[in-house]
Amino acid sequence: MKTEICISLASDNNYADYALVTIFSSAINLDSSYRLKVYILDGGIKSDKKQMMLKILERFDMDVVFLDMTSETLFDDLPILMHWSKAMYYRVLLFKMLGDDISKVIYLDCDLMVTESLHKLYNYNLTNLSAAVIADSDQASNNRLNLPLDNIYFNSGVMLINLSYWRNEYNIDYIRSFINDYDGYLESPDQDLLNILLANKVKYLDAKWNMQVGMYRSRVFWKKLYTAKGIFHFTTNVKPWAVDDPHPQAKYYRFLAKNIGIELQEQIGLISGVKKIKRFIFHYLPFWVYSKLKGFNF
Repeated sequence: MKTEICISLASDNNYADYALVTIFSSAINLDSSYRLKVYILDGGIKSDKKQMMLKILERFDMDVVFLDMTSETLFDDLPILMHWSKAMYYRVLLFKMLGDDISKVIYLDCDLMVTESLHKLYNYNLTNLSAAVIADSDQASNNRLNLPLDNIYFNSGVMLINLSYWRNEYNIDYIRSFINDYDGYLESPDQDLLNILLANKVKYLDAKWNMQVGMYRSRVFWKKLYTAKGIFHFTTNVKPWAVDDPHPQAKYYRFLAKNIGIELQEQIGLISGVKKIKRFIFHYLPFWVYSKLKGFNF
C-alpha cells in the first residue's frame, strides 16, 4: 500500500494552468511507493478547466480535491489589506480548512516546478515546530518587520506545515490580532504574516526545496542551482510561461506545459529578445560577473 502525501495549492481560473504544471511536475517525480492527495484552494476555477485538469491527472495514482474558497465564511470578518484580496489568507488558514485527520501538508505556490520526489520533503520531522521552510533570498524584510535578530525571513512559496501544531497553538482570533497589530507594515501580507506568526518556530531546510531567482546571484548557490534537483521557484515578475523568461529552467518548464496541452507563446520579437538577454545578465549571473557588466542600462 502506497504512503499518501498531502499537498495544497491556491489558484483562480487565471492560474489554473500553472497550478496544473506544478502538480504534474510533482507527480512525475514522485517515488513509486508514494501517492499524492492534492487539495486545490479554488478561488474561482471554471468547471471546464477543472475537468481538463482532472483528465490530465487521471494517469496518476492520486486524489484531487477542489475546496471552494469563494463561499468560505472563515474570511468574512478578516481585514483586507491594501490591494490584496481575501485569497491572501488561504495558506494561513489551512489548519482550519483541511480535516483533523491530516497532520501535515506541503503548500506550494503555482509559479514553481518540482524536479525531486516530494516524499523527501514530506518526511522531515516537525515535532514541536509549526513548519519547515526555506530562507528567502532577500533578508531586508527581517528588519522591516522588527523580527528577532536571530530570525531568518523565509519564503512562503514552499512550506511543510505541521497542521496538528497549528490546531493546538493558533486560532482565528489570534491571527486577527497579528494582522491588526501590523496593519500598514505588511508589504507581502501573507508571507509577512507567516513570518511574524512563526518566528523561531520553524525548521530551515536546504535551499534546494525553494530555489529562488535571487539565489542565482550568490557565488555559494550558483553552480548548485544549475544542477540540483528540488523545487525551482520562478520569483520574478516574468514567469516561465512567458517566452521572454531567461530562467535556466524555463525551457524544461515549457516542455512540461506543452506536454500536457497548455498553449504557450512560441515566437519572440527582437525587443523581447534583447530584454531577455538583459534579464539573464541581471538575475542569473553571479554578482561578481554582473558587477563587471553593470554599465549596461538594465
